[in-house]
Amino acid sequence: MRFGSVLITGGAGFIGASLAQRFLTSGLSVTVLDTAPFDRLPPQAGLTGIQGDVRDDARVDQLVASSGSVIHWAAVGGVDE
Repeated sequence: MRFGSVLITGGAGFIGASLAQRFLTSGLSVTVLDTAPFDRLPPQAGLTGIQGDVRDDARVDQLVASSGSVIHWAAVGGVDE
């Protein structure tokens, strides 16, 4: 486990990107995992954007193992009723 690092699933959205910026400003390293392209924040030190799916167990296991904390915001948006 790496202290000082955060994994945010669903971090490409408005809330996730805002949270990522807040953590970066606080000096934490942030990894964002989202199916959407991560373009709400400019490339910057401490930020890693990964385009992928939380249903990819192997990838998620690897990312969780290397993160100090996990914030789970991933969801399906615009679901039809």
